[in-house]
Amino acid sequence: MKLLGVDFTSAPKNRKPFVVAIGEGGSASSLSVQKFISLPSMEAFSDFLRHPGPWVGGFDFPFGQSRKFVETAELPHNWESYVRHLTSQPKARFIEQLRQYRSRRVPGDKEHKRHTDRVSRSASPQKIENPPVGLMFYEGVKCLLNAAVSIVPVNANADQRIALEVYPALLARHFISRQSYKSDQKSKQTELQATARGKILSGLVSKPFFERVGFRISISDTLIREAYEDAAGDTIDALLCL
Repeated sequence: MKLLGVDFTSAPKNRKPFVVAIGEGGSASSLSVQKFISLPSMEAFSDFLRHPGPWVGGFDFPFGQSRKFVETAELPHNWESYVRHLTSQPKARFIEQLRQYRSRRVPGDKEHKRHTDRVSRSASPQKIENPPVGLMFYEGVKCLLNAAVSIVPVNANADQRIALEVYPALLARHFISRQSYKSDQKSKQTELQATARGKILSGLVSKPFFERVGFRISISDTLIREAYEDAAGDTIDALLCL
């Protein structure tokens, strides 16, 4: 089975592309990492999604909004209906809608989290800056819907291209707790972050990790070096998604 790990960005460009880790699950006890590829635009990402299955992909962006936001904003309760409602409008209008909603809320109750966000300590999918996961939601789910992939569990169908929402930081914390391991800004990229990436990469192929998760990860030294040397963290995040 082909497996994909997708580090997502809401504004891809040549200097900040999508990074996809591609692997093969030969059996329930093995994962072979084959390569990393870069996709420099939303169009390239959309074309990539149309590659025929079977494949299962882990995508690093929120697939939905919180129940509280959906109900308070009086959106349709059906997942596909409210997602199409939010993403069919221009991005500027979507951003303004979130800002207006936030302006009407009391401090501490402006951006709501899903249960999964609370458990994983991730940002609210309404957040549009630092990090802009709301914009990642807007762009990402639109691409998944347009590609008609099976979006598990919110919009599953019979297609052999299966998309799952994943959160790479959750796995990274297993090895380095909440230590920083990346930065998009070169001035903030440090040796300590490089050391942290090394701990993650060595941990992924370690015997204790294999014993915990029940499958062994096979990855070449060349790909390990590629993930280690990408100080922005996009490559290692794609690997964690995989």
